Amino acid sequence: MGTPYYWYGGTVTWLQDVVFTAGTSITQGVITVSTTLTVTGDADFTSALSCNVTDSTFAIKDNATPTKILRFQCSSLSAGTTTITVPDGNDSMVTLTGTQVLTNKTLTSPTINAYTIAGTGTIANGCTLTTPAISGATITGTVTIANGSTITTPVIATPTISDPIITSQKYSTLITYTSDTTLANVTGLTGFTLTAGATYVFEIELKTTMTTNGGMAAAFKLTTATLTALNLNVVQSAAASMVAPVTFTSTTDQAKWIDNKTAAFTTNNIRGTLVVGTGGTVAIQAAQNTSAGGGDATSVLVGSWARFTRVS
Repeated sequence: MGTPYYWYGGTVTWLQDVVFTAGTSITQGVITVSTTLTVTGDADFTSALSCNVTDSTFAIKDNATPTKILRFQCSSLSAGTTTITVPDGNDSMVTLTGTQVLTNKTLTSPTINAYTIAGTGTIANGCTLTTPAISGATITGTVTIANGSTITTPVIATPTISDPIITSQKYSTLITYTSDTTLANVTGLTGFTLTAGATYVFEIELKTTMTTNGGMAAAFKLTTATLTALNLNVVQSAAASMVAPVTFTSTTDQAKWIDNKTAAFTTNNIRGTLVVGTGGTVAIQAAQNTSAGGGDATSVLVGSWARFTRVS
């Protein structure tokens, strides 16, 4: 179509290819092109002009290299008109699968998997980070950082940190065993959670009363956890006697690391390390060495305690 060409209203239909070149001005009306519409230069289409273009035929070509072509695909849209608002600034589009660097972005409650933060970044409330490598980050609010994560030189404000490095300590209430050699949980010293593959150091101190008729037995109850290694020492003492430390290594559930009636011991201290196989929970159990009733009951006193600290 020659230059200039002015169209001021109504409807026009072209049945052949149409080319609008620089200087073309169309101010209102409806244009229907049955074949191909090509616009070059500075042709002017004003807001009053209705121009609907099918996505399969609409293309934008690079001015320097015409073989570089951009097309839009609308098949995934719902019925109706979808509006994309153009940002105020020169920038690039962000795509789903492209490798791009984002700056000045705010992520609200995201779930981010296997990623790396380098330099200065802020991780805000509600984030779940799975296997991240974080360097030089500032962490605020409630953030869940999963096992296996690496955090290098972070700045952490008012954190509550649980696992992998944690100390869990609990205290008992009174429990008395009378004519009973069946191991049972020491009330309060249950539910210690152990992580699969982790190593722990632990210390247990059982304050007791007993006689040399009933004595005492004690063991771990592997409620749901399993152990691949265990090494502990038991030291028992009373006002007038103390037995030499006893080393114990069995990882079997309810294997007794105290099981005697040598003396009326009042303090039983157990220290050691363990390596977890299957993650789960463990409890401290006790009983009598020999069934004895009446005045020969065995008791674990209030204030007995156990502490597990993960070290790797």
